[in-house]
Amino acid sequence: MRVKEKTDAIYVRGVVIPCGMADNTGDAPQSKEDIKKIFTNYLTHETDVQHSWVKNFNVYNLENTITETETEINGQKVPAHSWIASTMVVNPEIQAMIREGKLNGYSLGAVGEDGLNENVNFLNKSLRYDELKDKEDLNPIFISLVDKPANGFKWEVYDYNSFLAKSGDIMTNEMSIPSNEEGMVSEGFVERIINKFFLAKSEEEAKKEDEKAASSKKEDELEKSVDEPDISNKELLEKLPELVATAVIEGMKKLAEESSKKDDNAEEKKLEKNEESTSSSKKEDELEKSDEEDEKDKLEKSLGNRKAGPKNTLTKSTSKIPANNTYRTSTFLNSETRDRFGRNKKFL
Repeated sequence: MRVKEKTDAIYVRGVVIPCGMADNTGDAPQSKEDIKKIFTNYLTHETDVQHSWVKNFNVYNLENTITETETEINGQKVPAHSWIASTMVVNPEIQAMIREGKLNGYSLGAVGEDGLNENVNFLNKSLRYDELKDKEDLNPIFISLVDKPANGFKWEVYDYNSFLAKSGDIMTNEMSIPSNEEGMVSEGFVERIINKFFLAKSEEEAKKEDEKAASSKKEDELEKSVDEPDISNKELLEKLPELVATAVIEGMKKLAEESSKKDDNAEEKKLEKNEESTSSSKKEDELEKSDEEDEKDKLEKSLGNRKAGPKNTLTKSTSKIPANNTYRTSTFLNSETRDRFGRNKKFL
């Protein structure tokens, strides 16, 4: 909420339900227990004007409480255990009605259990206290801003600064004011409440914590002084060349060792590669030799089989043609298939 809206607002404070007092309409007075039952049912924290049952905008409830002791509002004594409220009015139309005296007090607009969760027209539906046996059944919907409060108590009206002064030390200009029309309080409000009531530390506790922190710091410094010997600048400068030389020598040694290891590894890899190459060459020679021997064996076996086979030779016949076989001979020679020498014409 803007600061100007707060400073230009009108603040009112008055009685919602006085304890043990009948109102101007003759409605029954409410006991401390009854007021508590009704109060805990007021969950909407909304307001309207003259029981219109239409929600006000830019009107914020700042206080809803039940008093513990007798108090005074606008010159009237308010009994203990009464329900009182405070409201900030930013709406300019409602401000004008307050300035003109057309609105000057609170009146509670409530319905019974039957009226809840139903889409009903609440106009003129508000209940009287004496209509309900158990006040747990009374559900406040609006605290109405009216011109003639039935409870007989009129507001006290303040501007911004006078309201802050009247509200005491706890309520401040940011701690008491909601931040928007939905009634959400500002982040600063929550932080200040927490700091004031829950996280605030007494001066004695804060002092003890400071002493404890200082003691812990001294102990850390002592431990550090024991662990790390104090070396003056002069001694450090004298030892610096020696330290640098030692560091350089150590570094060169490490580089030489690493270089030697790399060379050894390279030589080993080279020897392994040569051995692998020689072994591969030997295997190839052996395979070639084996192939040659196999071919030779095959050739020898082939030649041996030819030598051992039957010989195809011609033998001279020893048989003689008889003398009396002239007919057969002449017949053989005179054959159409033979010539005069007895040769087969087919092959000539």
